[in-house]
Amino acid sequence: MANRVTVNGPFARGGLPASPVAPSVLTAPEFTHILSTFPLVPVPVKSAVLAAFRAAPGA
Repeated sequence: MANRVTVNGPFARGGLPASPVAPSVLTAPEFTHILSTFPLVPVPVKSAVLAAFRAAPGA
């Protein structure tokens, strides 16, 4: 089952589903780089997704 992160605030629009890739597939620095390629996504949203990635089982 995929993890689900809910981001509250003006950018949430009812919640932001996020399915972090299994940590065995990507490292945190690699995932951070991927997130950096989405300039229109607010930093707090990217931070929440990265936190969920790091908290995923096997991280």
